[in-house]
Amino acid sequence: MGFFGTVMLIRADVDLETLPAVVALGGTLDAAWTGEHGWRFARVYDGKSFLPAGVRAVAEQTGAPFLAAYVVDSDFAIVQCAAPSLPEIQFVLNPACAADYDYPVDPAVQEAAVRYLLDFAGGRGDAARIRAVVEDDLTFAEEAVPRLAAALGAGSVEDPDR
Repeated sequence: MGFFGTVMLIRADVDLETLPAVVALGGTLDAAWTGEHGWRFARVYDGKSFLPAGVRAVAEQTGAPFLAAYVVDSDFAIVQCAAPSLPEIQFVLNPACAADYDYPVDPAVQEAAVRYLLDFAGGRGDAARIRAVVEDDLTFAEEAVPRLAAALGAGSVEDPDR
């Protein structure tokens, strides 16, 4: 059985695991660490996934870009993003695996996600790297989120305890 849980990224000086919306998901904090340029990263094992309104609420509460990726059995991730100056977006990581689950994958939304993430990154994103993460399929979907974070300019956000 693979990983089920939520992997989160925010560009704010907050501990994700203490935010009420994150606590409400339940689950067990698996890891939390800081990347570069003010990005914070957390991974929660089990628990519920965010509803779009919850992702927006965290972005508004913190005044910061927020990304939450719900990983399904390490096979694919349903990613939701919001930022105070941007609308919400939802797309998937590991799209071929998502399609194998009959999860809807809209190529237009996947393409829009690349453009959205460049704005979300606040000028630090790398379009080619973002596109590669959005289009590729990795063995473990939870590994796609740190790669996406690095493409957004968060630097190396690999778990320092790994």
